[in-house]
Amino acid sequence: MAHIHIKIGEIFIGQGSDVMTLNLGSDLGLVFVWEKRKLWGVAHCLLPESPTGLQIISARFVSQAIPSMIEVMNITQESVCEIEVHVIGASGEIKNPVARKNIQAAERYLETFGFRIKSVDVGGEQARHVIINCSSNTVVVEKLDEVV
Repeated sequence: MAHIHIKIGEIFIGQGSDVMTLNLGSDLGLVFVWEKRKLWGVAHCLLPESPTGLQIISARFVSQAIPSMIEVMNITQESVCEIEVHVIGASGEIKNPVARKNIQAAERYLETFGFRIKSVDVGGEQARHVIINCSSNTVVVEKLDEVV
């Protein structure tokens, strides 16, 4: 079993007995679940839009993360309907415009590419710790006592 902590700007593809974690404040986590292929993709996004529009594999920006996940998971237009996405994080959206923009960017880009959002756990004032367990097919979101 591999335990992987995904840092800001990183993407990781898990399978088998992998357990992935990430800590989220105003940043945003996107978890792609492809049950048919037993693949899990996680992107840890900091900001909504890349200022340069660079098309590199990265999760630093939501605008890069979703196309990057499509590429690294080999998702085709025909298979996009098989993917479920969990959108997590973006705490402090009332005081922090970046958090609110992260949520809006995720909704816009996921819709543009035709992804199905399975769950949304965003906003509020608490940070989150996320545990993705590939073998038990679970995404657990723990709200932390820290206020963002």
